[in-house]
Amino acid sequence: MLLSVAAALTTSANEATDSITSYTEAQLDSLITSLNEVTVTAQRPLVTKEIDRIGYDVQADDESKTATLSDILRKVPLVSVDPDGTIKVKGSSDFKIYRNGRPNNSYSKNAKELFKAIPASSIKKIEVITDPGAREDAEGTSAILNIVTMSDLQLKGVTGQVSLSTNSKSHWAPNPNLYITTQINKVILSAYGGCFFQQGDFCKDHTESRYVYDETGNVLTGKSQRRYPGGTGWFGIDGSYELDSLNLFTMEFNGYTYRINQHFDQQVDLTLADGTPGMSYRALTTYRPITYFDLGGGINYQRSTRRKGETITASYLLATTRQHSDVTEEYSDKVNASFDYDSKLSNTRANFIEHTLQLDWARPINAHNKFDTGTKYIYRNNHSYSTYDYIPTASEYTNFKHTTQVGAIYGDYRLNVKRWNFRAGLRFEYSRLKGHNIDPEEPAFCRSLRDWVPNASISVNINDENTLKISYNERINRPGITYLNPAVNSSPVSVSQGNPDLVSARYRSINLNYSLIKSKINIDLTAGYTTSTDGIVSVQQAINDVMYSSYANVGHNRTFNTNLYVQWSPFEKTTWILNGGLYYRYFKNPDYQLSHVMAHGWNGWIWTQVRQKLPWKLTASVSFNTWKSGATSAYSSLKSYHPYYYSLNLQRSFLKDDRLTVTATAMNPFGPKGEHNRAYSFNQGRDGYQDSWSSYYQSFQLQVSYRFGSLNASVKKTASTIKNEDVVGAKVGK
Repeated sequence: MLLSVAAALTTSANEATDSITSYTEAQLDSLITSLNEVTVTAQRPLVTKEIDRIGYDVQADDESKTATLSDILRKVPLVSVDPDGTIKVKGSSDFKIYRNGRPNNSYSKNAKELFKAIPASSIKKIEVITDPGAREDAEGTSAILNIVTMSDLQLKGVTGQVSLSTNSKSHWAPNPNLYITTQINKVILSAYGGCFFQQGDFCKDHTESRYVYDETGNVLTGKSQRRYPGGTGWFGIDGSYELDSLNLFTMEFNGYTYRINQHFDQQVDLTLADGTPGMSYRALTTYRPITYFDLGGGINYQRSTRRKGETITASYLLATTRQHSDVTEEYSDKVNASFDYDSKLSNTRANFIEHTLQLDWARPINAHNKFDTGTKYIYRNNHSYSTYDYIPTASEYTNFKHTTQVGAIYGDYRLNVKRWNFRAGLRFEYSRLKGHNIDPEEPAFCRSLRDWVPNASISVNINDENTLKISYNERINRPGITYLNPAVNSSPVSVSQGNPDLVSARYRSINLNYSLIKSKINIDLTAGYTTSTDGIVSVQQAINDVMYSSYANVGHNRTFNTNLYVQWSPFEKTTWILNGGLYYRYFKNPDYQLSHVMAHGWNGWIWTQVRQKLPWKLTASVSFNTWKSGATSAYSSLKSYHPYYYSLNLQRSFLKDDRLTVTATAMNPFGPKGEHNRAYSFNQGRDGYQDSWSSYYQSFQLQVSYRFGSLNASVKKTASTIKNEDVVGAKVGK
């Protein structure tokens, strides 16, 4: 299309030149002026497609010059952002986040705050890897969100962005952030850091619950209020050194920490079936405090050969985590209590370390064929130590260690034939899980797993604008320490423990995708089906008015999903975006203590925005988000009473090159003020619900950011890097 326009302009210019001799001098000057004003403009498509992923070209978005990564993320197909900043892919928070293809602890632990600090101008594109293939780990979820930074190297100097944001709900506490990049000869360094203070209504909620036990008919009610003020911080450094055109070294180092003082006030009452009072007590729980700190880093070496596109990459990744909580539970106003202690003191320390080695080889056979192969080894060591003092009656402790070793090898093949693209891969993984309590009376456990994981995709470019794709994908999830640890954790009304006999869960999915990419409109439509018959799920049962819970590979889950993304620019300065999904979910846990444990229903969400550029460097936007909650497991479903929020946004740029940007946002200025959800429980020996209220909907936000420097460079990236995405139930922290 662009070639046709250019040819037409060239022809017109040639025809005009041929007839110059027939013009007067004044006419000639007028003609030259007209020709000088001839320009060719073309808009880069914002959405791009590959056979295994959807990409959003951040640099093609005019807003990237002044926006943050969080602002841009709402526009990415299949991605949604909740009112509190929680990011979801395909309507689920069960996905992984990477930076340049590598896991990043700071991103994973605090993405909703960190992404508000990173300038979009430093991001090249955002990828949603919808069909992870053999190159990616067989372990993990069915989607990966990959943040790709800029890699162009043009000038020497320093550039960056400093910003300060504040919010009425946090009592206008300032939250500073810094992002900076510099180049010294062949060395490029990027650094970022920031902090967030959690205060006011952002860290308050309260709940009310009512449950009826099937066995006795007794009614358990509860009320609670919670405050959890605190602060979080993060930092990172990335570097690259290009020895020559064939040898590239890269490194990264990042950290994340938080400290939260949580206060929990709970009233519990048990009423007998005949209406007479039963047990009751009040519990005051104080965390002094919860502290969390992780450090991670990695190095990569990439060797390119004389064959174009052929690379050999060696990588090493280190990740460490330390967590400590000191908890005091005080019980008062006890009536017919089933326990004889007045307080409980808990002290828990958890440590985690992971080493990963990986070797990848990518080789194009010719212009139409490409083959990738590689191998990987992971060693994980988890150690948790807890002491429990029941005053004045007894004391106990747990000392649990768990190690996981994973070895993998894969092969991935891609073929391009005219408008057709094919991809197929196979990955084999061997894993060995071992755990034991230091207490010799507790049995140790050891398990070996072998998994073959295939995948395949076919796409066809119907024409230059329309693409159709079908794909099949398998994934596995290994249980983490939380799910495996057999140590018992009890309260007066509940008892829970892990299950050391768990094995990997396997998920199979098939998806059909259609995309239309034009200069003024992009449409992406996906329909898919995912199933699992051995999912790791919670199994629960009430006995004698006490809820017992553990985990088992008995989850039968099926999900039918559709996702629609539309971006339309009807006018030069107007953009409309629609991003949404609709899901039918079916959960069943057959033949495990209770018969026919099942739940199902529809879930969905829609986010839409209209953005308008105005005179005087002003930009205004209106956003609206709504959702429908439904079944969340075989034992629960969720209903939202205020399932919508909206925002009004006004942005103004100042100074040369729009270096200073001020953004004001009003969230739900006309109400509602907060969120009200009801979580239903059933199929577990008791039926009931819990209502929860939080007040973070309505707020007013202000952000000021300043860009400095003129360097157009970012840390280079190796073509292949480490990705770990396997563990479920292993997350430590909030």
